[in-house]
Amino acid sequence: MAKKRKYQSSKEQSKNLKPIIYVVCEGTTERQYFKELAKLYQKEVTFNFKAKVASDTESALGKLIELMTKYLEEHEDLELGDKVFIIFDRDSKSNRAKHFEQAEKWQKENERHMLILSNPCFEYWLLLHYEKCSVSNSKDAVNKLAKHINGYSSKSKSLDGWKLTEALINTAMENSAQRECSGRLSKSKEVLCCTNMRGAIEVIRSMAGK
Repeated sequence: MAKKRKYQSSKEQSKNLKPIIYVVCEGTTERQYFKELAKLYQKEVTFNFKAKVASDTESALGKLIELMTKYLEEHEDLELGDKVFIIFDRDSKSNRAKHFEQAEKWQKENERHMLILSNPCFEYWLLLHYEKCSVSNSKDAVNKLAKHINGYSSKSKSLDGWKLTEALINTAMENSAQRECSGRLSKSKEVLCCTNMRGAIEVIRSMAGK
């Protein structure tokens, strides 16, 4: 039987329930970053993390959508103010055109569904926390990021010991202006060096009342 939060009026909910952001992602780096976000906004927003899917898994994006859809059907009903985030890379070899079409359909099903794309990879968004730049591919993004985050590399994509701050986020927000991945996902590869994380941060801050 599906687990549901006890019904409350909108007024009661605004007083007693924090909005929830359900998060699924391709890799460890993305999950660690959102856990840092959860620490910053834990008083105002609840982050509910689902199992990650490896980016080299066949049809990773399709599996992310399947995982989240199944979870929500079996466990929770979205309440007023909740959001569902699916975070993925455009450069992932497993993400093909048919999966982008599936993702676009999923996002249109509910206004609370949000696809968070980074091209070529999530590391590009992390890099924007330190500098405003472009990258030629995922490897280039990782190499440049390694200059700012000690121990980060293509072999060890870990944010262990790294701390996210509002100052770093503000820098990334400023550096990512005009860098949003817009248009159809199937066409997004044409725009290298873009990310929808800026919009995700705006949503999170709005949910947190900031």
